[in-house]
Amino acid sequence: MAEAVADSRYQPLHHMLSESNWDRRAVRRQLVVDANAHFGYPSALLLDESAFWKKGNRSAGVARQWNGRLGKVGNGQVGVFAAVTRDGVASVLDADLYLPETWAKDTSRCQAVGVPEEAQTFRTTGEIALDMMMRLRREGLHFSFVAFDGGYGHLPWLLGELDGEGEIFFAEVHSDQAIYLQDPAPAVVARRSSKGRAPPVGGRPRRCP
Repeated sequence: MAEAVADSRYQPLHHMLSESNWDRRAVRRQLVVDANAHFGYPSALLLDESAFWKKGNRSAGVARQWNGRLGKVGNGQVGVFAAVTRDGVASVLDADLYLPETWAKDTSRCQAVGVPEEAQTFRTTGEIALDMMMRLRREGLHFSFVAFDGGYGHLPWLLGELDGEGEIFFAEVHSDQAIYLQDPAPAVVARRSSKGRAPPVGGRPRRCP
């Protein structure tokens, strides 16, 4: 490719990603086939996110948000990635852009930068990671377990979803995080009086990015 465009100022990689008519699903399916052939069942599926520092406000999903690479909040984009690994070798198979809620609510802004209509929905990074894992599993990716750090390990609902799907997972958890070996069966506290605010009702934890 480099030799073919040696005398041209046009950027072929930018053209392929931004302008050419290529099928992302077909590419991902081929990556799954290749990964199965190279890695096989003893492999692990790694889920993680990464942030990219960006100037301005026109890049898709750019906002002031946590940037783990910088260790602080800054203007940038956040992506969620899935990679399969075995014996010290890894291959990235899938990636999704995290679209902040302010973006998801601004249809005209999304259209201006080319965010597809079906992608203009707010999802937390945890929800994106779970959707990505289930999508790769449906498409036939072979892996023995899922692994992720405390960024996702602190989400009880995510661990519950993986357990419900029968997935084996290894997750880092926060040092102050409560772990229950059995379902604690939360219940509504009985009111002692008809006055005052009603006690909170238990339910699914709020999903945080």
